[in-house]
Amino acid sequence: MANILSKLPKSVINVLSILKENGYDAYVVGGAVRDSLLLRKLSDFDICSNAIPDEVRRIFLEKKYKVIETGIKHGTVTVSYNNTAYEITTFRTDGAYLDNRHPEKVEFSNSLEEDLKRRDFTINALACDIDGNVLDYHNGISDLYKKIIKTVGDPNKRFQEDALRVLRAIRFMACLKFKIDDSTKDAILENYELIKNVKIERINKEVMQILDNSLNVDLRPYEKLFKLAYDYPFDLNDKDYEIISRFPSHEMKIAYLFNKYDINELNNRLNDLKISNEKKEMISVLIDEAFHYTPNYLDNYHIKKYLSKYGEQLGFVIIQYLCYLNNLDILIYKDKINKLLPSVVNLKNLDLNGEDLIELGYSGKDIGIILNNLVDLVLQDKIKNEKKALIKAINE
Repeated sequence: MANILSKLPKSVINVLSILKENGYDAYVVGGAVRDSLLLRKLSDFDICSNAIPDEVRRIFLEKKYKVIETGIKHGTVTVSYNNTAYEITTFRTDGAYLDNRHPEKVEFSNSLEEDLKRRDFTINALACDIDGNVLDYHNGISDLYKKIIKTVGDPNKRFQEDALRVLRAIRFMACLKFKIDDSTKDAILENYELIKNVKIERINKEVMQILDNSLNVDLRPYEKLFKLAYDYPFDLNDKDYEIISRFPSHEMKIAYLFNKYDINELNNRLNDLKISNEKKEMISVLIDEAFHYTPNYLDNYHIKKYLSKYGEQLGFVIIQYLCYLNNLDILIYKDKINKLLPSVVNLKNLDLNGEDLIELGYSGKDIGIILNNLVDLVLQDKIKNEKKALIKAINE
């Protein structure tokens, strides 16, 4: 299939060629093959080979590649050249999974077919060789064209081996706009509690992508799974799902799911998610502003106040969130924001500062109180942002 080779970067072909020149089989596997057949943009390129890690290391060091022993215990070596890195994993079979996540041991194999048996879903159990031949032992290509997510082999066994797969199945369903095979869906619902054995960082990575693509999928059949994974404090009804579907970002969706927590529990839950401080702050602010929202809070004054208090970027996100939350036309408010932005005033661009107030005889906390009151008066269009007008307002 020449179309796959044409999509692979030359550097990937070079890695396959180097392994072949040294007498080893090598294949691009998984997502890159799947996405090539779906004509999707390619990003990650995983390679598998019958070369054992020590041989991979030796071969690529001789070729002046940087070699990182990222997962040597599981047969994975990362090779890097010109700041591009590729994981090369030795064909293997997995031992027993004792923690619903990782095999107790792995054994290296000389068989690609055996290696592909341990993959999660048929559409990911595809391999492509250096000549563009696609090897498909599990009808993955057929499932791609049928738009079906189906496990390789027994779905209960696959999910019990690695509990994260219950979320991965839903993530692929959402991102690819596929359906989940009935037996696979039944196994998800039967094994969903195993998600408790997965670290929140891995859960979060999957759920973020699911939430970002939730317009493409009905999440209601999987609510028990999501509630267990994200621990939000209420049961969702049809209206909740309709509201969540409006939000364009996972931060907004998390803000909605977590909006009933008190401040201490909210901070604990956000810390549990292991997300950036910037995202935690955004979610907290969205919840707080939505809590205080009343129908007049998207008039011109409040729009300018959001932009003044939080800056243009976060201020817009807050206005956007309130619009989606209350089913308001965001395009109308985008137009309002563009018109109002030039008149937005904050402490930085107020035509009076703390030094001016000190010269006028003010000190201590009074300075901050006065400056903030002046900003508010300007935002209300009661005074102009001009020093004389501001001083006059203080005197009055």
